[in-house]
Amino acid sequence: MAFARGGDSQRAVALYRSLRDAQRPDGSFAPRIAPDGHPPDSRPDQFEAIGWYAWGFTQLLQALAADGHSVWHAQLWEEFGPSIVAAGEQLLAATAAGLPPPSSDYWERQETELTLATAALTLAGLSAIAQLGRELGVLVENESELIAAAAKRSARLREQIIEYFGPSYGRYGHGTAPDAAIAFLLPPFQDRALPGARKAWRESLARQYVPASGGYAPGAGWKDDGISWTPETTLHAWVAAEWAGSHSAESQGERQRAIDILQWIAAHSTAVGAIPEKVGPGGQPAAVAPLAWSAANVVLAIDALSRERK
Repeated sequence: MAFARGGDSQRAVALYRSLRDAQRPDGSFAPRIAPDGHPPDSRPDQFEAIGWYAWGFTQLLQALAADGHSVWHAQLWEEFGPSIVAAGEQLLAATAAGLPPPSSDYWERQETELTLATAALTLAGLSAIAQLGRELGVLVENESELIAAAAKRSARLREQIIEYFGPSYGRYGHGTAPDAAIAFLLPPFQDRALPGARKAWRESLARQYVPASGGYAPGAGWKDDGISWTPETTLHAWVAAEWAGSHSAESQGERQRAIDILQWIAAHSTAVGAIPEKVGPGGQPAAVAPLAWSAANVVLAIDALSRERK
């Protein structure tokens, strides 16, 4: 999506092609993929990957249309349609009885309880499938049953998430510590923020903040080691930038929040401008660099701020 928003449509599609090629026949994904296309280890799957994939496809379509490349849509559906349908069927199967089952959202944690990230990204994926008719029109008329089922299921899942996690939207349900996944309940991940999610996200930031290094941890319940994680920190910048673009009274201050985070990221990049995964208490890189997810979030936050000023 970052490449598409930046005008490099060819590279954006090529990257999505690599994801499609890594997808299993049942629509799922391994948590990590080596250059040869195979999983490098036996880590358990992270179900959220399916929601990410379906949501990302509609975001790609929208970005290409905004850049004047909607003529690609027929080609893209012909190429990616079967993989998106497989993803949609997995999302529907996982929510047939209600909320999706527990799944890891950080490899460091093997979950036995449903996390907000898994629930929110499942909702984002189902909502994306439901939007295919709007994005592609007659190109998806053969998938009308899947689209209708996804629309109905996403509406039900939205209410179930509100009931189970709201209004505080804690990591494991109401009353538990918040984490970065609250961002997935807001645009651009959802068409409209879930009730109370903006307030919960804004109030959660102080609890996720890491004073020793100046960024944010994955959540308020994460270990207190003074380390900031740039994927989550830049995610907050992107969400703040998108909210600033709504020009609502409640969005006041979000543009400056996004800018402040982006300035912190710039100040804590490596000597060659790469963004490390983590920043330690002394401001030094504390893990691998560069990290594509963090870089993409920065590009998308800047894009949102640029659109907001027009």
